[in-house]
Amino acid sequence: MRDIEGIPVQTIIQKYAFVTAGGCGPCRMGMYATEYRKALRDAGFGGFRVLLFTRSGDIQDVLMDGLQLTKIDLIRFFFAIIIGDILNLVNIRKRPFEIETGDVDNKIIEARKIIYQGIEKKQWLKSLIKARKVIKSIKIKNETKPIIHIMGEFWAKSTDGEGNYNLFRFIEKEGGVVSNETVTDWLLHQIWRARWNLKQKRDHKIISFGEIQLLILQSLIKVFFSFIGLLLGEKVHLSNHGKLAMDVKPFFDIHVDGGEDHMEVAHHIHIAKNKLADLIISVKPFTCLSSSSVSDGIQNKISELYPSVEFISVETNGDSATNFYSRIQMALQKVMTHKKITI
Repeated sequence: MRDIEGIPVQTIIQKYAFVTAGGCGPCRMGMYATEYRKALRDAGFGGFRVLLFTRSGDIQDVLMDGLQLTKIDLIRFFFAIIIGDILNLVNIRKRPFEIETGDVDNKIIEARKIIYQGIEKKQWLKSLIKARKVIKSIKIKNETKPIIHIMGEFWAKSTDGEGNYNLFRFIEKEGGVVSNETVTDWLLHQIWRARWNLKQKRDHKIISFGEIQLLILQSLIKVFFSFIGLLLGEKVHLSNHGKLAMDVKPFFDIHVDGGEDHMEVAHHIHIAKNKLADLIISVKPFTCLSSSSVSDGIQNKISELYPSVEFISVETNGDSATNFYSRIQMALQKVMTHKKITI
C-alpha cells in the first residue's frame, strides 16, 4: 500500500488493522503479536494496530487503543473470516488439478478483489455471485491423488507460506492434495468450549441463557458458512464439536485447555473412522507444548487403532527444512498407491 499504491503511512495506520488468533496459553503463540509489532515498527509502521482474537471470544488490543466494534462490525468480521476460509478451501482443493499453472491462484486473487470491492460498496451478495463466476471459470483435470490432511498448532497448520516451509505447495508438488482445517472451525471449537464450561458450572438440569446464546451463535455461523459456500459454488463441511469430544473422551481428558485442546486427537479419530484422508501431518513450531508434548503422545495409540491412515508429526525451526521435507516425502511414498478422487 505504501510502496506501490502510494498510500501515506499515517493513513495506513489510521484506517487499517491486522487481526489474528491469540491467547493460546502454554506456548509461543502469545508472543506472535509482539513480533508482528516489532516487524511493523522496524518497517516504518509504528503504532499499526495488531488485534488478538482470543480463546475467550473477545477481541483484545494489547498496548494500543484498539477498536470500538458494534454488533454490525462483528457480523462483518465473522463474514470476512468465513469468506476467507472458503476462498482458501477453493484454492487448495483446485490448485493441484489446474490445467494452466497459476490459474487457480490468479482466479482466487481476482475473486477476492471482487468481494473486497463489493463489501466496500455494500453489495456483498452481488459480489459473491460475481466471484462465483470467476471461480467456475477455472479449468481443472480429473485426476486421482492422495489426500493429505494438515493439523497441528493453529498458525503453522493454517498458513500457506514460509511459516511451515510452504508445506501446502510442497505436498502439491509431490502429487498430493491438501485437506486443511478452517479458522471458522477453530471459532466453533471455542464456542463449544465456552458452552461446555457453562455446563460444568450448572447446579441444575435447566440450560442457562448463556448456553442458549452460544448455541444460537454456533447455528448462525454454520448456516452462514454453508450459505456462502453455496454462493461461491463450493461444498463445505464444519466439524460437529460435540461428537468430536465424545469420540476423544476415552483417550484425552477434555478438561485440558490449551493450544488445540483435544482437537488434534479428535480430528485424527474422525478422519480415520470416515476415511477422509490417506495421510495426516501434524505440524507445529519446535517444542510446541500442547501439540508435541501432549497430543503427539496420544496419537501413537490412535495410529495403532486406525492403521489405514498414515500419521506423522513434524516440527519447524530455522535449520530443519531438509529433514522436514524428507520425513514428509517418506510418508507420502507410503500413500501414493492409495489414491482418492478429490474433485
